[in-house]
Amino acid sequence: MNLSFEIIGRALKEYAVVFRPLLHRGVVSISTDSRTFHEGEVFLTLSGDLFDGVDFIPLILDKRPSLIITSKTNFFEKDLDKINYDKTGVFLVEDTTFIYGEIARIYLQSFKGKKIAVTGSAGKTTVKDLLAQLLGIKYHVFSSEKNYNNQIGLPKNILSINEDVDYFIFEIGTNHKGEIQRLSEIIVPDIAVITNVLNAHVGMFESKQALIEEKFSIFSQMEKGDVFVLDNIEALDFLEQKVEKHPLLNLKKMNSKYVELVSFEENESIKTYVLKDGKKLEEIPISASQNGKNLSLSIQIAETLGISLKEMIPHFSKLKFPRFLVERFNDGSILIDDAYNANLESMLENIEWVVKLPTRKKKIFILGDVKELGEKEKAMHIQFGANLRKEYGKIENIEFNFVGPLMRHAFKSSSLPLRTYFLRAEEAGLFFRDYFEKDAVYYLKASKAMRFYLISKEIKSVLSHHL
Repeated sequence: MNLSFEIIGRALKEYAVVFRPLLHRGVVSISTDSRTFHEGEVFLTLSGDLFDGVDFIPLILDKRPSLIITSKTNFFEKDLDKINYDKTGVFLVEDTTFIYGEIARIYLQSFKGKKIAVTGSAGKTTVKDLLAQLLGIKYHVFSSEKNYNNQIGLPKNILSINEDVDYFIFEIGTNHKGEIQRLSEIIVPDIAVITNVLNAHVGMFESKQALIEEKFSIFSQMEKGDVFVLDNIEALDFLEQKVEKHPLLNLKKMNSKYVELVSFEENESIKTYVLKDGKKLEEIPISASQNGKNLSLSIQIAETLGISLKEMIPHFSKLKFPRFLVERFNDGSILIDDAYNANLESMLENIEWVVKLPTRKKKIFILGDVKELGEKEKAMHIQFGANLRKEYGKIENIEFNFVGPLMRHAFKSSSLPLRTYFLRAEEAGLFFRDYFEKDAVYYLKASKAMRFYLISKEIKSVLSHHL
């Protein structure tokens, strides 16, 4: 199955003002980027705060687009005399992002495979990828690329599908009210998965309750099917009430401790194993060590969908976990770079995991601001620091480094004996260029905007040259 002009026409029929008719038939592809546009493709313009996609139409005219879908708001203000209306159709719409989603929605309807939608404040990319690997043991699976989980990334992923499979797995996220419902309208999932509801992105919503309702709207378009959550998810009572209103939906509460991930020191190295009922099942990459809940959820979903634990066990050692980099160095040091994204709750969980690693090495934490927390960001960082003081104030051989204006509040409230503060990642990077601990564990965690790759780069450079 490939995208066709007929499918595009169905999406445009209700919403477009036809400026020139649809002139072509057959298979086609859509491009939203003038830099990678190829002759004969459909060009759909998107706009953002700093750009207007209409401005890029002149750049693609020499490549003879078969169709242009663009916003009617600014179209007539542009100098577009070069359009050959005998060969290029033009459709003007109110909202090109919405139309992009409609084309993807109709296209996805042409496939028969079961559709799984995964959301949550944290762990959704990990669970999506774990499910794809575990279900892939027996089934043919399509998993959405990277974390393309918004109203532009999701259609892009859907339109890249070129064959039917047993399961389609999509990740969906949100940073404003109504986004998850819209993404669910595009997918119409058969199975919904909610990893958790934490304070990540709460600043984008009126309240924590509004964020909870946003996450739970993932099954708003489902007439029947299963909704998978862990048994310790926040607002479980509220979720149960919402699911009860849909008589053909089944709420599946999975055991958050179905399996455990436990690390041991063996032959002067740390090894991590999957344990079930206290018994070792299989070694697993250390990069999985703080993903016990995500793995528990994924395994139980896979079991429900027909793959036994026995079938999964031989594959555990080969599982890949996204965004989590673990590097070992000749002097015995370990760098754990987990600074792709962050929320304060998972940051505390991961710190606990590192502290409990079975090694006598010094644990050095480098922690950066957590963004998108709204008006409560200062108070939440203060509380985060207080939690660190309570849990680790009397533990030896650990050190905390705080980076960013928000983490300054955590630095002050923590009152930890070994702690340092830096305003920016650049300052911290320069510090660690000159200062390093031999045979230590370094753990980095922050929001992506904090640019912790600058710190990671300096630490890796120093440790790589230190013997």
